Amino acid sequence: MKKYSILAILLVIMSFALIAQEFIYELAMPEIRHARIDALGGNHISDTSWYYSFLTNPGNIGLMGKKNLYPGLTLGLGGPIKYLSDIIAIAKDMENEDSIRSLAKILSENKGLDLDIMISGPIQFGSVKNNFGWGFFNQTYLIANAPSISYLEGLVGNESLLRFGYALPIPLGIGKLSVGGAVDLVNRVEGKILTSVTNLMSDNSEEMPLPLYTSFGFGLDVGATLSLLNFITVGLVWDDAVSGYFTSRSSDIGSGEFEPDASYQTFSFDWKFNLGASVSVPGVNIFTLGVISSLDVMLDLHDVIGMMANDPKKRNPILDVSLGTEAVFFKTISLRLGIHEMYPSAGIGARFGAFNLDAAIFGRELGLEPGTRSQLNLAFSLEFFK
Repeated sequence: MKKYSILAILLVIMSFALIAQEFIYELAMPEIRHARIDALGGNHISDTSWYYSFLTNPGNIGLMGKKNLYPGLTLGLGGPIKYLSDIIAIAKDMENEDSIRSLAKILSENKGLDLDIMISGPIQFGSVKNNFGWGFFNQTYLIANAPSISYLEGLVGNESLLRFGYALPIPLGIGKLSVGGAVDLVNRVEGKILTSVTNLMSDNSEEMPLPLYTSFGFGLDVGATLSLLNFITVGLVWDDAVSGYFTSRSSDIGSGEFEPDASYQTFSFDWKFNLGASVSVPGVNIFTLGVISSLDVMLDLHDVIGMMANDPKKRNPILDVSLGTEAVFFKTISLRLGIHEMYPSAGIGARFGAFNLDAAIFGRELGLEPGTRSQLNLAFSLEFFK
């Protein structure tokens, strides 16, 4: 009897292993969006000036003091802005043959079509104090990728992130070193569609399968931040040093099949290190008679080890370099410039107490080389934090 029980257990384990290999799913840790981040050319791991510094580098916690995040909203739009009015007109009359020809022309001129809409918040809150940080974030997104009229990939989903972190500050003679770690707990529910643009615009669009993927995962970050002379900061992050996730798939929720019929799980160690440095120009407030309250310049190298690897399947290393600068006027208005993925970014922000309003315009590279799949983006944020 004991032998049969052991055999039954082994068969169950093997069956789960076989199911897990029916499909492969990649779950990336959520990148919480904000217009200030986009305007500065992306995340800067040595920036310790605001609450979101806790997300980019757990080592920042020991240098941030007390920061609080309250519910807010960020809206992000991406795509070929110059074709926006044409795309809206096509969407209103998708079954017309002229609409199909117009869309095919746009795809040809633009070398494909990439669209995305993202809403971050309003459910978000968190706090950093006493060298401990925590935060909860929620994002909803819609992504469409159509390289030609015969292929379309669409994603729509919602992701939630719960993050806890702690840092140990170490006083030095000329500054302070802060070493910390953070744990991310992630949930994502995502629907995916693979079809063609012509099929989507036809009467047969309702017959397309609509798989649903539900994922739960975790990630561990380790970071250190060194502050020198109150105006130089250097940061290093081991991003997702350890991570794992479990994903279940429901093959076609369009036909009412919500019960999962397959699963995938993975556990991995990664060697992705991000390096960043920033300089706060000393005395700028005095030299400008208070007009410019602060002036910061930031430089980051993402995935430093990957940049040195000669792998043709990876992106050009120059795309992993980001530069940002921010000037704050009268402690209220912020002007921002940046470069990320070889495209410029710019933005403006206004702060009135705990109320913050920010806007950004920036470029993104969706391909492996600069200029292959460029995308223009806009972002707007309205938040309360201090």
